Amino acid sequence: MIQARQPPLLTLFSQDQRDIRRAAGQSPQALSLREASAESPATPELRVGGGGNGTASSDLDATSLKPAEHDLHERAKVAQFTAEVNNALTGEEPLSAILQLCCEAMVEHLEVTCARVWTLNGTQSLDLESTAATGVDEAPLALGKLDVGLIAVERKPYLTNSAAGDTRVSDQKWVKRERIVAIAGHPLLVNEQLVGVMLIFARKALSDLISDALAAAAKSIALGIRRKRTEDALKEALRRAEESSRLKSAFLANMSHEIRTPLNVILGFGELLCEDVSTFGGEARPELIEGIRRASERLANTVDGMLDLAKVQASSFEIRPEAIQLGPFLHEQVERFRKRAAEQSLALSCEVEDPDAVAVFDKNCLSKILHQLLDNALKFTAQGQVSVVLRRDRQGSLTLEVRDSGVGIDKSYMLGLFNPFSQERSGYTRPFEGSGIGLALVKGLVELNGAKITVESKSNKGTTFTIRFAITNDPRSVACSETQVAASADAVTRRTVLIVEDEPDNQLFMRTILGKLYPVLTASSGAELRSTLSSHGSEIGIVLMDLSLRGSEDGLELTRYIREHAEHADVPVVATTAHAFEEDRSNAFRAGCNAFLEKPFTRGALLSVVETFLPKPIH
Repeated sequence: MIQARQPPLLTLFSQDQRDIRRAAGQSPQALSLREASAESPATPELRVGGGGNGTASSDLDATSLKPAEHDLHERAKVAQFTAEVNNALTGEEPLSAILQLCCEAMVEHLEVTCARVWTLNGTQSLDLESTAATGVDEAPLALGKLDVGLIAVERKPYLTNSAAGDTRVSDQKWVKRERIVAIAGHPLLVNEQLVGVMLIFARKALSDLISDALAAAAKSIALGIRRKRTEDALKEALRRAEESSRLKSAFLANMSHEIRTPLNVILGFGELLCEDVSTFGGEARPELIEGIRRASERLANTVDGMLDLAKVQASSFEIRPEAIQLGPFLHEQVERFRKRAAEQSLALSCEVEDPDAVAVFDKNCLSKILHQLLDNALKFTAQGQVSVVLRRDRQGSLTLEVRDSGVGIDKSYMLGLFNPFSQERSGYTRPFEGSGIGLALVKGLVELNGAKITVESKSNKGTTFTIRFAITNDPRSVACSETQVAASADAVTRRTVLIVEDEPDNQLFMRTILGKLYPVLTASSGAELRSTLSSHGSEIGIVLMDLSLRGSEDGLELTRYIREHAEHADVPVVATTAHAFEEDRSNAFRAGCNAFLEKPFTRGALLSVVETFLPKPIH
């Protein structure tokens, strides 16, 4: 813990007492005798620190004592006040409680009417932190406004023993009603930096001794505020670090589960399929192939989600807004989940109030958002229905709702719902699968497109996620921003696909898909690429280029080689790579690639990018 260095405590020394009594005409010997005796009727008894509560009291009113004794009595009260303030400032209580104790000590020991402390907040206004009086307005005071604000701006102490009529005192009615005589204000400064303001009001004039005590207390309180805020900041940083460590551990555990589980299916079913067909009695086993497909899709979605979230958090996720006619788009997205909903005996519907509704949004982002929200809705709904509703709210804003009648979300988890890697339940007994990154990605993609997302949920009743699209003047006029280098007329007449890939399995995968529609050639290195271009250059209509290749040349260098030779310069090159960050995409386009296809990709995605540059086969 960081301990703030406090000013020296004001203490009451016996030598001070002797000096005061000597000034009053008493000998030191008489002083000692008087202090030792509580029965002398000639001298009133002083009880300092009695009563068990740390207060200073006397059997006679302090104003009736002789001046020297009154001064002694006042010093005792100041000592008690200073001790209590310093004890409070070294405590472990919250800052507001510490400052409250300081204010109460001022009222109790210095016989002031009211004591208040304001602290400077992050918006450069003063918040009333504590007070020892009642009926106080707790609204923040702007710097430069009213008494407190002026003290904060000028950063100078303010003292008056004639509050009534003082032009710096704004509320003269309150001063007269409460019979306020004295006001003392101190800026709370640490190394010339303002942390707050202390202000006290009294119904009698403040002596020099009390004024000095308040000045010393102001310094201690300022240091105490700085110390406490530093401690709180360190504790918050520690809490966040521990939470980050916990989330990291949970994330790694989830990722291990989410990756190993589908890999087990893929490897296991693949092994079975490679065995002798007689193992299955000569019968086809389509359920094994379907299991591999589902597991592969789950694994791909997990990896894609991690990469997309990393891009969003790094502000490197590139969007290409375009005008999307939402009706057909939503129906197409919902249809992808029709089979799954039927298998779960759930009703799945898509309601579009305005068939002509158009929103400007990145189509890929909106597809990912809907996929995640619909996947969650079906996952957490055991019976009932899931619906997608497009409508306009009362303000005319276009809204998209994904509703379900599932388990709902507990109120205690709602605040952390969109936090990365967080899940309502974790561990071996969690009832649902998932990596904990889906909703964090959804929120990031929604906000990246200028929209907003909210959620309403009731436990065991269901959940509704609502997306409010940004308002645009003429969304139909917005076109897709993605541009690609057009293939030349000569390149269009070429129909051969050249696959540059050093992984045999990936070669086989692409050749199997494309070989049914196009002539296909393969190369696994720079030397093979050059040889193929030399012998078949006039036939090649597109190059599918893996960026990471074994050997001395990578895909970027080979792409630049193609662009530097006039006979091949117009051939479209598509980067097909597992390096999927924005930097990789930028490097590929700078080298001369026309398009970028991230691994893993589906059959449909591969055909789509090839058909962008080659004539679509006629079936």
